Amino acid sequence: MARHNLDSNLVSNFLEDIGFSNEKIGIFTQYYQEKLEIIRLFLASSTTSFPHIVDVNWRLDYIIKENNLERINEPVYLIELKIEKPGETNLSKIQFSCTVEQLQDLVFKLKEASKSVERLAQI
Repeated sequence: MARHNLDSNLVSNFLEDIGFSNEKIGIFTQYYQEKLEIIRLFLASSTTSFPHIVDVNWRLDYIIKENNLERINEPVYLIELKIEKPGETNLSKIQFSCTVEQLQDLVFKLKEASKSVERLAQI
């Protein structure tokens, strides 16, 4: 309830639907309203949540020659992911480079992950 920021009317309706008496509903919803922020802070501090990507920057470079090697003539993508970590105000950055094939593989795997999440959300 607190995690989803439900207002006291929705909480009251839910408690009524599962058979709570009006007296208990009144006591609970009053306490819920008074302590909602404290409950939400506690949930935020005790919940495991993962960092998530909030922005992506990329650039395509073309490597012509590398040190003493012969000509390479190969495109390389430089990727920068901006990550938001729970409980932190500053964004972190993850930078990496990859070939066209590696980038295509990454995009394919991200699409698969996204489809899996969509399927789970429908259950």
